[in-house]
Amino acid sequence: MPFLGGLLFSSVFLGCKGSPAQDNFELKLRAYIDQIRVVDTHEHLRMHENVRAQGVNFFTIIGASYLKSDLISAGSPSFDNELIAEGDLDKLWSIYGPWLDKTRNTSYYGHLVEGFRVLYGFDEPYFTRENIGPLSSRIAINYSDYDSWYLKSFQAANLDLIFTHIPHIEIEGGFPFRLKLLYYKENHVFK
Repeated sequence: MPFLGGLLFSSVFLGCKGSPAQDNFELKLRAYIDQIRVVDTHEHLRMHENVRAQGVNFFTIIGASYLKSDLISAGSPSFDNELIAEGDLDKLWSIYGPWLDKTRNTSYYGHLVEGFRVLYGFDEPYFTRENIGPLSSRIAINYSDYDSWYLKSFQAANLDLIFTHIPHIEIEGGFPFRLKLLYYKENHVFK
């Protein structure tokens, strides 16, 4: 996310907060960095025909992310897709929650927290039994109108260009902004 680069730059090069002029500079720098459009150089897109709205919840997203591998490395049982599709969050948390807690320091965990912050306004530092319910409800609502959500999420992430491995992307009517989807096959770029 654009803000992270600004945060890193500010903390490394500008040091601790100081004068009002320095604070103002940091705000201006953050605002500038947040305006930079993103080129996503590696993406696995889940197209709507592969997504069932009634089965999308917090654990569906975790199971489709690289964080799932961190959970398995931490000792979690394998993800049970049928159980996840049932959506019993309390039961799912009792199985996978302790392993989520053990992966809090991983980059994939941090990326999902930040992604949920940008896309859903999630303002918690960690996933908990209490906060995944409201988050999961919002996920289900958004995925119930997948085409609209797909475009809104790309816009929220300020994406301009995506390189993807999926060769069959067709969005009827195109995108209402400058997003381009390209994919590679045997060293050739196809548009």
